[in-house]
Amino acid sequence: MHKTLTLLARQLSVPFILVVLAVALISSLFFFEQKIQREAQESVNDALSELLVSKKQYLSEYIKSHSDFLYFLLETPPIQGVSSAQLNSKIEPIDDSSLALWKTRLSTTFQSMMHTYTDIRQLRLIDGVSGDELVRVDRFGGVVKVQPAAKLQNKASKEYFLETLKLTERGLYVSQIDLNKERGAIVYPIEPTLRFALPVYNDNNVLFSVLVLNINAEVLLTNLYSDIDPALHLLLLNQSGHFIYHSNATMRFSKDLNPDMTWQALYSQAPWFVRGLSLMTLTKDVQQQFIVKEDFLRTSSSAQYGLIKIATAIPVAQYTEILFEKRVSTYGLLFVFSIIFITVLVIIWFYFKNSQKLIATQSEFADIIDGAAGGIIGFNTKLQITSFNRAAQNFFPELKRNIGLGYHALEHYMSDNYFTDTLELVSQNQTVKPLEISLQQGDERAIALELTVSPIRGTDTGSQGFALFVTDITAQNTAKEKIKHNNAHLEQQVAERTAELESAKKRAEEASNIKSSFISSISHEMRTPLNGILGTLNLVSRETVTKQQQNYLEMMKTSAQTLTSLINDILDLSKIEAGKLELDCELFDPITLLEHVTSSIGVKAHEKHLDYQLDALEVDYLGLFGDSSRLKQVLYNLLSNAIKFTDKGGVYVVAKTVTDNDRIWLEVSVRDTGVGISKNNYDKLFQAFSQESASVTSQYGGTGLGLSICKQLCKLMGGDISFSSVKSRGSEFTLRLPYPVSSAKPLHVMPVLSGSKLYIESPSSEFFQFLEKLIVRFSGELTTKEEAKYWLIDSQSSHLNLHLQHDEAKLRCCVFYDALHCQLPENILCSIAKPIRYLDVLALINQEQTHIMFDFIEYSPPFGQASELYKSLAGSIVMVVDDNQINLEVAKGMLSAQGVDVLTAKSGIDLLEKLNIAAEQSLDIMAILMDCNMPLMDGYEATESVRSGKGTDQYAEIPIIAMTAGTMSGERERCFAIGMNDYITKPVNPDRLFEILVNYSQGAELDSSKSDYVSISDVLEEKSSFNVDDALDRMQGDRALYAMICELFVADAPSKFNDLSASIEACAHDRVKQVAHAIRGQAGDIGADNLYLLATELEECAAAQQGSARYTPLYKKMEKELIFVNQGIKSMQHVQAS
Repeated sequence: MHKTLTLLARQLSVPFILVVLAVALISSLFFFEQKIQREAQESVNDALSELLVSKKQYLSEYIKSHSDFLYFLLETPPIQGVSSAQLNSKIEPIDDSSLALWKTRLSTTFQSMMHTYTDIRQLRLIDGVSGDELVRVDRFGGVVKVQPAAKLQNKASKEYFLETLKLTERGLYVSQIDLNKERGAIVYPIEPTLRFALPVYNDNNVLFSVLVLNINAEVLLTNLYSDIDPALHLLLLNQSGHFIYHSNATMRFSKDLNPDMTWQALYSQAPWFVRGLSLMTLTKDVQQQFIVKEDFLRTSSSAQYGLIKIATAIPVAQYTEILFEKRVSTYGLLFVFSIIFITVLVIIWFYFKNSQKLIATQSEFADIIDGAAGGIIGFNTKLQITSFNRAAQNFFPELKRNIGLGYHALEHYMSDNYFTDTLELVSQNQTVKPLEISLQQGDERAIALELTVSPIRGTDTGSQGFALFVTDITAQNTAKEKIKHNNAHLEQQVAERTAELESAKKRAEEASNIKSSFISSISHEMRTPLNGILGTLNLVSRETVTKQQQNYLEMMKTSAQTLTSLINDILDLSKIEAGKLELDCELFDPITLLEHVTSSIGVKAHEKHLDYQLDALEVDYLGLFGDSSRLKQVLYNLLSNAIKFTDKGGVYVVAKTVTDNDRIWLEVSVRDTGVGISKNNYDKLFQAFSQESASVTSQYGGTGLGLSICKQLCKLMGGDISFSSVKSRGSEFTLRLPYPVSSAKPLHVMPVLSGSKLYIESPSSEFFQFLEKLIVRFSGELTTKEEAKYWLIDSQSSHLNLHLQHDEAKLRCCVFYDALHCQLPENILCSIAKPIRYLDVLALINQEQTHIMFDFIEYSPPFGQASELYKSLAGSIVMVVDDNQINLEVAKGMLSAQGVDVLTAKSGIDLLEKLNIAAEQSLDIMAILMDCNMPLMDGYEATESVRSGKGTDQYAEIPIIAMTAGTMSGERERCFAIGMNDYITKPVNPDRLFEILVNYSQGAELDSSKSDYVSISDVLEEKSSFNVDDALDRMQGDRALYAMICELFVADAPSKFNDLSASIEACAHDRVKQVAHAIRGQAGDIGADNLYLLATELEECAAAQQGSARYTPLYKKMEKELIFVNQGIKSMQHVQAS
């Protein structure tokens, strides 16, 4: 059978099968299409016939039931009584009843019937000769009323009267359904009416009257048209083809309302597929076609008026939909069966194909197995050999006899019970371990064979036996022995190499430690003479020197600072490599830091006539917690490089903050239009001691350390630095550093420029866009020069002189200028040096709100005030301990300049001796400045000795301030751990040193209640009212900016003081505090130090709500001080004018 099917599959080609399937499919489609059409036509015929029969039957029954009313009335006595009385002189001969009485009786009968049957609209008895109404009862609304004689009408001309006269006795007339008319006019609202009439014959068989019944056909029509499928239509027509009722309301009662509208006029008919049905087409719209079935209902014996045409119709579109539904269901079913048939056919086809492939595969596998190098032997569950290959025969000659041997033929090669144990393990689905045997082949050497077992599973997963795989592993065993020997030799080599590497690692670590120690030591040795050089230069610069000598001093100072920077770079790189660089995190203002860095290095950019700009508008924080000094270091390096490698164009710094979950990312981009970097040299950029090329090094100088340190510092701070560059077009370096959100202080942006109209003019698109962005961010309005209140003009503008000649320039014009090259223009409101701080622009327009937004509550005291406070050190005694004589002289020079008495010691031993001598003289030594690295006894050991009382108990708690050139990690912690109070690095910064000493000085004086303590009040009395130099120092010498701020102060101060006076009178504490704070900030800006301190005190009093008794005296002092300040400003302006 299998062979027969295989042969059949080979003979049946794919094209032949496809042709057979196509013929079968076409035949099926033709058959089913004919069947579908027949079923759809029969469905339509059934639906129309069913509706037609049911409605015709209802109409017939309705007419019969109402005709029975007339036959009933015909037999009532009043009908015959009226007839008899009319024939006998209006007296009925039987009971002498008059005609009037019989009419009354008949009216009563009519009324009773109309009360019973509500669809009866009218009952009448009409004289058969004259046509006059004898009795008439009407229904008006819900009232049944007998009509008086005066309202009776003559109906001799009515067709229902005339047609009834033609009927024989008991012959029934039923009218067509039409509209009710009175005196020839249609009654409105229209009343569809059906009339029934019977001729009334007397005893002499003479027709003497006509009995007429009018029915309200509305009820008939409503019931007739209820419960009709919306897809079907029912039409009623009279014998002439006029429409009685139609689904289209405008075509109903066409005989009365539109006589020209008939069936014949509106529709054309043609035969349809089914006998008895016709296709009706609307003549005015051939798209509207209906399938119609017609029938007639004879309602009376009148040949002319006794037929009603009933037609049922269905739109051809509905028939098409029925046809479509049947096609979908039929063809869908056919499709499903076809899919099933094709699927079965494909399965059979693939079965045949797979059978062929299986046979071929089995043959192929048999050849492969037979040609395998390893032996394969098959066993069934009875341990009979079922198959084997040639290699197995070569290993075991016994197999050459035949298949069907038992396992006993091979048992002597194996261990006892091997085959039975193997079969048991296989049947239990357990793993059979490989077995290695030795086989002697004739006189040849013995070979090693490995026996492995693989279970043979049936389709029901049951065991059908197992396959024994025999592999010659003689060569493999030989190779194993060689590998074992080689591994032993290799392990010996690895052990020797590991020992060498351990030794090399140890030497490298020792070398690294030696390098770190060397760098720490050499940094101290290098910083110490540098400290002496820089200190000496500072001292010499204070002396009177010639201009040439001053130039030499500046050159020396620059060289020394460059050397210091180089040493710092080398030290930073060494600390980073050693993993000993630590971050000093604190809260800092990123906007102020950026402005400080860009402005401090801006002179170099202006010297090269570069466009130089800072945009920090998108920095949304006033405080970030991190290492600000390392951020400055990176920024200084990036800016220095950008300016150094740019000869024309500009350097642009753009900063912004981006909040990401719990981190704030500070992104700073430094873009230049300089020489750029070739893509081939990108990988060199962040390597230590590497620059793009030798030509760059020779042309621009540098060590190649800066960017390498910047990259590693950014990574140390958790960020990164990236760049993009195009040769000869410029570079852009971007650093991204993360800071915690929890410690950040946000900037709350306020509409500082709201209501201010400003005009911008600059030839630099970058600068123009920056100012435009500034105005938009702070709610200002950019407008024309004519409408603007302030003009923001770049000094590089070609129209600058034209603006300066304007009458209102002094009130409106603010010029942004290059302080190095641009001559400050006159007759303007103010001038701001580049790179500008956007805070200065905001303060120009709305200083008070700007100060509130940037939180200027904690205002740092001016430099002048700090200088005054340093004078509090005068008369103090400080001990300086250093083994370097130059450093001792520098420290003496710095301290002596502030009136400090200096004692010196050159070692820790010398210090202890001099402290004992000082104690005998009862000297009050304020603090000890201690060098850490000294011979004999260093600073650490000396500090321990002082704290233990070896320098006498009087000085055991004296403040000790470390002065060290060491910068490696742990230096600061070691100083504090040993008992020192503070820490300062060499070269010593004088301001930092004085600040530390002032803190300890005031603390010591307060504790000891010294009478010569210098208080803030004392400073206030000694200070001048107007400190111009200190204010100019804060503004980097920008006199134009200072003059503008002074003018704004003079203009704004009267209103501020008036507001303050009114607030004091009203005892409005919050307002007093707010105005005093504003005056304080403005006074600090211009260097009015006395006014600043008075306003500060008043602000503190208002915060404590101390009241008018405290406010008034302070206010009077402030008024007096304001006079001195105004006089100072006027004097300054006079000097400038002259």
